[in-house]
Amino acid sequence: MDKNSKRFLYLVNTAIELAVLLGALVMFHIGKVNFKMLLHQASPLWMQLAIGAAAGLLFGVLCGRLVTRVGFFGSVLELIREMTVKYKLNYIDIFLISLTAAVCEEILFRGALQRVWGIWPVSVLFILLHGYFNPRNLKMMAYGVIMIVLSSAIGYSYQYLGLYAAIVFHLVFDVVVLAMVKRASEGGQAVKV
Repeated sequence: MDKNSKRFLYLVNTAIELAVLLGALVMFHIGKVNFKMLLHQASPLWMQLAIGAAAGLLFGVLCGRLVTRVGFFGSVLELIREMTVKYKLNYIDIFLISLTAAVCEEILFRGALQRVWGIWPVSVLFILLHGYFNPRNLKMMAYGVIMIVLSSAIGYSYQYLGLYAAIVFHLVFDVVVLAMVKRASEGGQAVKV
């Protein structure tokens, strides 16, 4: 199978996200976290969806503009651009990949790990696993610090609103940033300093 094909990307993404979901299920099974607590919602569904979408949109636009328009974050832009261009992602691909990441990762990181370790340690772990901490790349590290704040905001949305708020926040953020990078790449928009 061609490692540059969209099919390969979907296969790898699905395998990773299923492994993440399996990790959460193991934690629920061994009793570290009560599965019923995952489904406990602090706020009505409509409120979770609205606030999650608004927060994801706000953070997504801010980070998308930061990545596409501030030259300092050029290495982050290239990392994201490489994925969208290399795999020829269209907007449906961006949505589906973002959806699987949001659902599986939020169940593990917020629904399971956050209940055991707390918001900030889980936010740091989340960003470490996404590769934004690279001691050899100061620009990526700076973006990683911004992403910890974002991740903690998702954690607080889970804690005070519920799982659906965290999932929608994550989903909308990913879709907005990836779409902004795709649009900037296709339009030949230069990164501004």
